[in-house]
Amino acid sequence: MDNPLSTISFKIVINEGYSFRHLIEYLKSCDSMCIFIVSPNYIKIQQCGYDQIDFDNKNILNEIDIDIKNINYTFDGKDEVSFGVNVMELHNVFIKSIQKRDVVYIEKDKNSLDLNFHIGNIKEVAKIRLQRLDNIVYNK
Repeated sequence: MDNPLSTISFKIVINEGYSFRHLIEYLKSCDSMCIFIVSPNYIKIQQCGYDQIDFDNKNILNEIDIDIKNINYTFDGKDEVSFGVNVMELHNVFIKSIQKRDVVYIEKDKNSLDLNFHIGNIKEVAKIRLQRLDNIVYNK
């Protein structure tokens, strides 16, 4: 069976990159893992806490809806897709370099399991490997 992550592509342009930096820093302070949910009509970020005895019993700690009307967002796919992102890794390899007035680009290409991040017109790209939800390990 094909990985549903390999069937979609999207691009997000955030003109207020410093706000994105603060969002990721907040999420990093809660847990190292986030679930990103993307679709043609919305972007959501969730963090879930899990009962230590019953791993299937998840509680949503944070749920953030990104207003796609306020960002430049293109999505090439049919359905909603969910994937995990290690925000600690994202912070360490990319977020710390975002300055005030920076524009942040987030891109995911079809047939790739990487999320690409870059600032403005800088050619250097930070790659974060996406994680399928059944492979995510949460801090407890």
